[in-house]
Amino acid sequence: MDQDRYRRLQEIDGFQVSPNLPVRLDKAALLFDEVTQNVILQCKLRVIGISFTELSSVTIAITGHSLNEETAEKKEYAYENVNRLGGTTFGTNTPILLSKDVRSVELTITSAKLLDGTVIEAMANFHPLEPVPFTDLPLELRTQLHRDVANYPEIKGVFLYIPQIGEGWWSCTCGHCNPLFWDECRECSRDKSDLFALFDSNTLTTNLEIYTQELEAKAAEKLRREAETKARNKWFIQRVVLPAAVAIAIVFAALSGMYVYAFARFSAGDYITAKEIFPRLLGIYDSTDLAKESSYQDGVSLLHQDQFDGAKQVFAELGDYRNSKTLYFDADYRHAEKALEEKEYTKAKALFISILSYSDAASRIYDTDLLIAEKYLSEKKPDEARKVLVELGNYKNSTELLKECDYQDAAILFAAKKYEDSQRLFKNIGIYKDAQTLEKESTYLLAKQYLAQAEPSKALDLLTKLGNYKDATEILNETRYDQVVAFLELEKYLEAALLLQKLNDYKDSETLIGEQILPHAYDLYSKMEWERALAIFNTIDTSKHPEVVDTITSTKFNLEQARKKATYDQALVLIKQAKYKDAYLLLKNLKYSNSDALASYYATLAYPWKVSGGMTKYSFSLSEHFSAEWSLTGGPPGEKINLTYVCKLPSGGKVDEVLWNVSSGDSWTYSCYYSNWIYGSTGSGWIKIKNYNTGETLATFEFWVGY
Repeated sequence: MDQDRYRRLQEIDGFQVSPNLPVRLDKAALLFDEVTQNVILQCKLRVIGISFTELSSVTIAITGHSLNEETAEKKEYAYENVNRLGGTTFGTNTPILLSKDVRSVELTITSAKLLDGTVIEAMANFHPLEPVPFTDLPLELRTQLHRDVANYPEIKGVFLYIPQIGEGWWSCTCGHCNPLFWDECRECSRDKSDLFALFDSNTLTTNLEIYTQELEAKAAEKLRREAETKARNKWFIQRVVLPAAVAIAIVFAALSGMYVYAFARFSAGDYITAKEIFPRLLGIYDSTDLAKESSYQDGVSLLHQDQFDGAKQVFAELGDYRNSKTLYFDADYRHAEKALEEKEYTKAKALFISILSYSDAASRIYDTDLLIAEKYLSEKKPDEARKVLVELGNYKNSTELLKECDYQDAAILFAAKKYEDSQRLFKNIGIYKDAQTLEKESTYLLAKQYLAQAEPSKALDLLTKLGNYKDATEILNETRYDQVVAFLELEKYLEAALLLQKLNDYKDSETLIGEQILPHAYDLYSKMEWERALAIFNTIDTSKHPEVVDTITSTKFNLEQARKKATYDQALVLIKQAKYKDAYLLLKNLKYSNSDALASYYATLAYPWKVSGGMTKYSFSLSEHFSAEWSLTGGPPGEKINLTYVCKLPSGGKVDEVLWNVSSGDSWTYSCYYSNWIYGSTGSGWIKIKNYNTGETLATFEFWVGY
C-alpha cells in the first residue's frame, strides 16, 4: 500500500485462537485512508493442521472502538473460497471496510468451514495459561533434556516453552495450543506423548543422576587403565604419569567449565558464543553434537531475524544435519515472502524461480505476477498489467484484473473525449465498478458530439438507447422534431411520419400530421400507390384519427389484390416459358382468379405422378382373383392424389373403385374377379389406374383369362 496515503491506527501481533480451529492470526493492521477517509482492517491469517485446499471459509468477529473507547461497530466478516487462494496464508489482499469512527479493534476468529461442509466453531471460554519459558527449567535439567532429545528425533528443534495441559487443550513447546484429542501439534507437528515424556521432571532428574554416575565411572576407568599401562616403570609413573594425570584432571576440569559455560550460553539462546566454544572442547560429553546444534539454532535464529543470506551460509555448512538442506531453501522462500511484503516484486519472483521445486514456490511465482499486475494498475499502466495477466490465464482473480485493465483503458479514452471507443469498451466490460454508468455517459456525450457535427441520424440511434438518462429524452424529442421539419421540406413524408409517430404530442406534431402527412397519404391512395400510402397510414394513431380506419382497411385490401395480381401475372409469364414448377409454386396458395385450377393442372406437368408395377402373373384361370401390385411416385411435394381403379373383364364388364388420399411412395395391391366364374368368359382383360381429378391414365396392366 502507499505509505503516504495510509496511516496506521493499530497493529496487532498474532495471538492464540481456539485450539480446535485450523487457522490462526499472524498479524493485523488498522489503517486510515487519507484520501477517502475510510478505515480499513487488513489481517494475515495462516492455515494450520490441514491443507488450505480443505478450507472453504473463515469467519472473524470484529469489535471496533472509537477514540473514547466506546463501541463504534460490531460486525462479522467471512473470508470465502479460501481453498482457491493458494499458499498457507490469506487475507492480506482482502481489505475490510469499517465505520469511519473506529480507531481500534478487537478480533476473534469464531468459526471455520471445511470444503465438505463441516463447520468448526471456536471453543467457548477458551483462556490459555501464561506460557512458561523453557529457560525456567534449571540449567542442569535443560542440559539433560538436550541429551535426552536424541531418543526423540521427531521433536528436535528450538524449545521455547515448557508444554502444559489445560482444560480441553494442551500447549506445545513452540507455544501453540492444540485440542486435547490431537496427538500432534498443528504448528510444529511434534508428538504430544513424546513431548511430555521428554519434559517429565522426574525422568529428567533420574536421567541426570544416571548420566553423572556414568560420567564419573568412565573417568575413573580411564585413569585406572592409564595407570596400569605405565605400572611397570615406577620412575615413569612417579615423574610422568602422576603429573600427567594431574594435568589431565586440570584440563578436564577446565574443559568441563567451558562446557557448562557454553551450554549456559546455548540455553540462553546465545548460539553464536556456543557454536564458537563447543568445537574447542575436544569432544567431551556431547560437545560435538551441541556444536552442530548451536550452529543449527544460530541458523534458525538468523531466519527469524530475516538475515536470510547468513542463515543460508550456516545451513550450507551443516550439510545433512537434521533438516538443514530444507531450511537452506526455506531461507530463500522466506526471503521472497519478505520481499513481497516490502513490494520488491521483481526480487521476490527471482527468488521463487531459484527454488522452483520447493514447497509452493511455483504457485507463488504466479501470485507475485498478480501483485506485479496490481502494481501496474495502481500506477495506471493497464497495458503493462495486461501483458502479465494474459500470461497468467485464468489464475485466481486475473480475469477480474483484466477487467480493470479494460476499465482503465476505457477511462483514458473517456478523458480524451473518444466517446465511441470508451462506450464500446465500457459495454464489453459489463458489470464492473461504474462501467455501466460510464457506458451510458459515453453514449450520451457521443450523441452530443454527433449533433454538434450535424449527424442527427447517428445521434438519434444513441439517444433512443439511453431512455430516461439525464435529459436524453428531451434532446431526443427535439432532435426528432428538427428532423421532421427537415424531411417535410424535402418532401420525405414517410421518414417524417415515422418520426412523428414517436413524438406523440410534442410541440405541433399533431398539426403537422393533419396538415401535411395525411393529405399526402390520401393523395397516394387516389393514385393507387397502395404500398406507399399504407406505409404512411400505418404511422397514424387511429385513436386520434379514427377517420382513417376505413381507408386503411381499403388500402390493405387493394394492396393485397395488387400483389396477388402481380404474382398471378408472373406465373402466367412462367407458364409461357414452360417453367411449370416455378409457376405452380406461385399459384398453389394464391387464391386469385382461377389460380387453383391452374395450379392443379400445371402441378401434373411440373410434378407428374407415376405408377410402376404390374399383374402378379399374366395368365389366370376363371376362378382366380386377377391381382395387380403397384407403387406411386412423383407428384407435387407434400401433396396427395385421389386415384380410380378400372378393371375390364374378358366378358366386357367394367369395375370402378376410387382410392382416396394416396401419397407418393405408397404401395398397393388391387384385384378384380368373376363373382360367378362358371358364367365367366375367357380372353384378355386389363386394369387401369387413373388420376381421379384429371382422368389421366397413369398405368395399364393387361392379363389373360383361360380355363
